[in-house]
Formats: sequence, structure tokens, C-alpha cells
Amino acid sequence: MKKFRTRSQKQSFLEGALILMLANVIIKLIGAVFKIPLKNLIGGDGMGIYNTAYTPYAFLLTIATAGIPVAVSRMVAEANALGRTGEIKRIFHISLVTSVVVGAVLSAGMFLFAKPFVESIPNTRALYSVMTFAPALFFGSVVSAYRGYYQGMSNMYPTAISQVVEAISRLIFGYAFAYFAIKLGYSVEIAAAATILGVVVSTIAGMAYMLIREAVCGTIKKLPFGTSKSKRDIGRQLRNIAIPITIASGVMSLTNFIDMYVIQN
Repeated sequence: MKKFRTRSQKQSFLEGALILMLANVIIKLIGAVFKIPLKNLIGGDGMGIYNTAYTPYAFLLTIATAGIPVAVSRMVAEANALGRTGEIKRIFHISLVTSVVVGAVLSAGMFLFAKPFVESIPNTRALYSVMTFAPALFFGSVVSAYRGYYQGMSNMYPTAISQVVEAISRLIFGYAFAYFAIKLGYSVEIAAAATILGVVVSTIAGMAYMLIREAVCGTIKKLPFGTSKSKRDIGRQLRNIAIPITIASGVMSLTNFIDMYVIQN
């Protein structure tokens, strides 16, 4: 069986790395532009609330997105190299379902346990911010499956563009929502939550880009059917690759979470 060839496969490892590096530089610059005026707008108090909510979000986001895209990328690249193109579609579908379930569970957990969490710190002023962050876990988890697929197909452009779209959307909506919250006379707690609402919108924008791209290009839809591996085998392989990576990646985020929790107490 022939490999499923696309224009994206012309990217070498170095080209792909440069694309992602350039995107990362742009994202860092946008992040600096976002945080500096935001601190002037909502003050150190508002940024403290924002960071209190961001720390558990970052930890849960690592659990949702660290392992799956790497596992998908590796499995897709292997299947494509061996000419098992029918297997690629099944890998993506299983990873997408897994991402949806993981994202939904973590998002619901963060929302439902927001109150006990802020009361245990204690910092009840961060309640709305923690709750507002919850939907971003779901959208971030879903888009990670698409990113893993495209990286496995040696196409770094969708990942890079979606990340830049997220960063620009976070800058625009996060600052705009915070600005209007302050101008309308809401408390700093609400202003911080409004800023985080912009983060949620940015994750939706990143996912929307992937969905629109697929609707226009039909890259995944065009993949042929057929694979010798069962869904159980693919799911087991996905789990065996993703879980160790998730654990390793989550150590730093967990450390930051514990530090925040201990210091605030």
C-alpha cells in the first residue's frame, strides 16, 4: 500500500523544528504584550487571583495534552512510514475520542471542585476564575489530538498556526474582557475571571481553526479505511506511550501546584 502523500511531507525535521520555534517566539512575544498591560489594568491583586487559578489549570492541562499528541504523532508517523495509511484514520479517531473524554472529565472536575479548592488554600476570591478556566481544558484537550495527527504527518504548519491563533485571540479577548469589566465597575475578582474568559475563547479559536482547516482541506477525511490492528490494540498502544510522557511532563506542573498551595496556606 502506498503512503498517503501530502505536500506537508516535504518538510524535513529541521524545517518542522524551525516552524515550531518561530511560532513559539511569536507566542512568547504576544504573551509579554498581553501580561504587561494586563497587570496595569487589573493590578497586582487581580494578577494574583489570575495566577492562583492558572496554576491548577496548567497542571490539569498538562495531564490532558502532554502525552496524547506525542503518542498520536509517533503512531501516525510509524503507520505512514510502513504504508498502513488505513490505520492512520483509526488512530486519529481513537485519540480524538480519548481526548474528548479526558478533556470533559478534567473540565468537569475543575469546575465542580473549584469551591473546595479555593476554600482549602484559602483564597475564595479566586473561585470565579478557577471555574472559568474549566472549559479551556476541554477545548485544549480536543485540539491536541489534531496537533498530534499533523505532527505525525510531518506537517507543523497547522500546529504552529493554531497556537499563534490562540495567542492572538488570548491577547485580544482577554484584554478586552478585562477592560470592559473594569470600565463597567466590576470587582477585581470578576475582572480576573473576565480575563480568563478570553483564554477560553482563545482555545475555542484554536480548535475552530483545526475544524475549519479539516472542513476545507479534508486531509483526514481523504484517508483510506482499513487496518490490521483492532481498536483495543491501538488504544492500548496509545495508552502505553501517552501515560509515561504525561507523568514525566506533569512533575514540574505538579511541583508548581504544590508550591502555590503551600505558600498560600
